[in-house]
Amino acid sequence: MAIGVRWENEEHTLIVWTFPDKWTWEDFYTAKNVSDEMLRSVSYVVSFIGDLTGTSVLPQGAIGTYGRSIRNAPVNIGVIVLVGASIFVRLMVETFNKIIPFGVPGASFLFANTLDEAKAVIALRHTAKV
Repeated sequence: MAIGVRWENEEHTLIVWTFPDKWTWEDFYTAKNVSDEMLRSVSYVVSFIGDLTGTSVLPQGAIGTYGRSIRNAPVNIGVIVLVGASIFVRLMVETFNKIIPFGVPGASFLFANTLDEAKAVIALRHTAKV
């Protein structure tokens, strides 16, 4: 099943990925290609929300996939807030961040329990940079 990708606002400063219960790395790369096109359509930093409330695991091969996607991240990617990540996913992402740091200044992974909380976290980060 596909990962949903959409602009969350009219200003095009926030992209939301919605993960289904079962997804593959092929689904991930399809969503990443869509997002990369969206990022290339603007010249400013865009943040992301990854809505994981519908899934609790990562497919096999997460470390290699994470490394490739981080190394190829567009330069205008901002904060990525993962919503509803299971303990397992949180630990994996935190471990990946230590092994393979984000190569884009200002980009980072954060966690939230709800979409509203994620939006508030992103708003605070944007306000702090102004």
